This record gives sequence, C-alpha cells and structure tokens, in this order.
Amino acid sequence: MPRRARLEVDPEARKLAVELWRKGKSLDEISETLKLSFPEAPSRSAIHRFLQKLKPFFQLKDAGLITDEDIDLLSQSQNLAAIANGLLIQALVSWYETGELDPERLKALLALVQSAAKMSKAAAGVERTKVQLSRHYEEVAEKVVRAVTRAVEDEELRERIIREVRDELQAEGRA
Repeated sequence: MPRRARLEVDPEARKLAVELWRKGKSLDEISETLKLSFPEAPSRSAIHRFLQKLKPFFQLKDAGLITDEDIDLLSQSQNLAAIANGLLIQALVSWYETGELDPERLKALLALVQSAAKMSKAAAGVERTKVQLSRHYEEVAEKVVRAVTRAVEDEELRERIIREVRDELQAEGRA
C-alpha cells in the first residue's frame, strides 16, 4: 500500500497549512512555518500537491455551495478510495506470488471498497442537493424581483427592497 502523505496523516499540520493558504500565504511561507512547527514537515511540493487537491473544494465553499463538513466528507472519501486501491494492489501481488487469495484480506478489501463507494455516493448526493437548493434560491429571488417590480412604483425603494431580499436569500443559502 502506498505511504500516505504527511499532511494527510497529521491533522494539525494539515489544518495549519490550509489556514495559512486561506490567508493568502505563499507556498514558501507555508513550508517554512510548517518546518518550524513540526519536526517531520512535508516538502514544499507535497504541500503544493495537497493544496491543489483541496482547491476545488474551497472554491465550492467560497461560492456557498458546500460546508466544512462536506469538505471533510469528500476528502475522507478520496482517502478511502486511495487505501482501497493500495489494498487491491497488495492482494493482486499476493495472488500473483502465491497463487492464492487470502479470503479475510479479500473480505476486508471488499468492505472498504463498499464503504468508499457509499461515502462517494453520499458526497455526490450532498453536492446535488446543494446545487438544487442554489437553483431554488435563484428562482425564488427572481420571483420576488418580479413581484416587487410590479408592486412598488418608487424606483429607489424598489431597488433597496430587491437588494435586501437578495442579501437575505444569499445569507440563508450559505447557512
């Protein structure tokens, strides 16, 4: 099974790297800070790979489509899939070398693959629901804008009401 990256093993280092990155620190600054804080700090390229893997998730979070819990779920799903791949390779090598498959190892592998598939399906369901909610909020906002436009003649008041309603709906969508 492949060795897991240091940032995936050490949650404190991972958290610090993400915090620094979200604050706009450069890779060099993040690397130096981690070297000072952790004895077995990851390399600059390992930090870069780790952050690149998370970048799409944070873009979705910034757009208000997913939460921190969703990011945890998605990254756990990816980790389980990587572990399952490693175990599969290990089982195939063992089968090639001995001509036999260990039934217990095969059972464990199948259980892990099934868990990874369930987590991946759950993450996809969460994402689909978030997209549907986002579309729903957009439709509601459009209906409110049309209703306010018909009902309020004063243009300044109408714009202020529409802005307030949109702000409120956007805040509700992120909650």
